[in-house]
Amino acid sequence: MRRGAVAALAVLAAAVTIPSPAQGAPVPVASAPQRVAETDVSHISGRITDAATGAPIAGACVTAFSSSQQTLGRVCADADGRYRMDGAHGSGILLRATADTHTAWWPHAQDPVHASPVSAGPGWAPVADFAIERRRGTFRGTLTRQDGGPAIFAIATLYPVGTDQPTAFTTAYDGTFRRELPVGRYHVAFSGSGYATQWHPAAADRADALPVEITEGGTVEVRERFRAVEPIPAHPLVTVHGAVTSAADGAPVADAQVNLYDQWLDPVAAVRTDNEGRFAFPNIPQDALIEVKPDGVLRSRP
Repeated sequence: MRRGAVAALAVLAAAVTIPSPAQGAPVPVASAPQRVAETDVSHISGRITDAATGAPIAGACVTAFSSSQQTLGRVCADADGRYRMDGAHGSGILLRATADTHTAWWPHAQDPVHASPVSAGPGWAPVADFAIERRRGTFRGTLTRQDGGPAIFAIATLYPVGTDQPTAFTTAYDGTFRRELPVGRYHVAFSGSGYATQWHPAAADRADALPVEITEGGTVEVRERFRAVEPIPAHPLVTVHGAVTSAADGAPVADAQVNLYDQWLDPVAAVRTDNEGRFAFPNIPQDALIEVKPDGVLRSRP
């Protein structure tokens, strides 16, 4: 979907198959693709372990996504944490590992934006290992504009101290945010809503930032306000609306669930279509993604 465009999504006849997006953690080994016999099907393989203990995570699953965010395949690890995915091929493949509610993007990112792609083709066998940090804590708070109003869909970016491998997410309609994070110390940057980047607490430069520390089972809460500038920045939000119709006959699809995601594929909001298949999302960022989910099954995604 182009920025600012009206979304008109057609429900496809067949469903797309989708899966049910640390401090001190070992860095997963990135290997170059290994050449296999030309008659062999290309595959991606690796091992999934616990970042804290190094133990294999049996039953953890890996999903491969194309550069256009289409699902290419999904497999789960054996008792030794090893997996093998046959048939996934192309360039720019993103890999996501999940273990219960814990997620990691290869090689050691928390979201797809900061993940590194792999490539697979006939006769190639890239190896992608994961070390998942399952010790988590909660980071939450509120971000406001200089006039005290909520900073809607602003961006919070957290950098583990000593690295440049961040994770990022957006604030909600009321300027609040909440995220479960791997344990560790982070520098937090806030941007968006018309404002330049600032570092917690209200610092212009990262050198002046104070880190927050996420502990296992703990909660860190911050309240940040954007530094004052003149004039007060405009709020860069738009309204996206459209209709969901059947690909078979063009008839409107009523009561279809339409989900809104930010650029990190995190869910932001959800609405259902009316009797004429129409939906609308007011006050959203221009680069949001939409998926249509009638009857709980993913059908279309731009």
